[in-house]
Amino acid sequence: MNISLYQFELQYAIALYLEKEHNIVINTDDIDYTSIDYQEREEVFKKHKNGRVIKDKNGHSKVDWKNSPYKTKHISMGEIDEIHLSIVNRGPYKDTTGSAEEN
Repeated sequence: MNISLYQFELQYAIALYLEKEHNIVINTDDIDYTSIDYQEREEVFKKHKNGRVIKDKNGHSKVDWKNSPYKTKHISMGEIDEIHLSIVNRGPYKDTTGSAEEN
């Protein structure tokens, strides 16, 4: 199952969550902007003593994962931007709220 949410739908969902779980009421019209911080790995390639990049048997540069740091990057969401969620079905739906009857 794939779910797509526009920026305003995401803001509305977060506002509902904050109200339900933390008793914080916000007006979504008061939100100035939406941004996402995420971690991306900056690849560092293995090198020979002479400074040349080490290649594998197919000619691809080998990544030195131990020395490849994570860097924080930012994305600003605009009004028409979407976030996509791909949900894998792992069995029957279980209602954790206890409000619906099981079939």
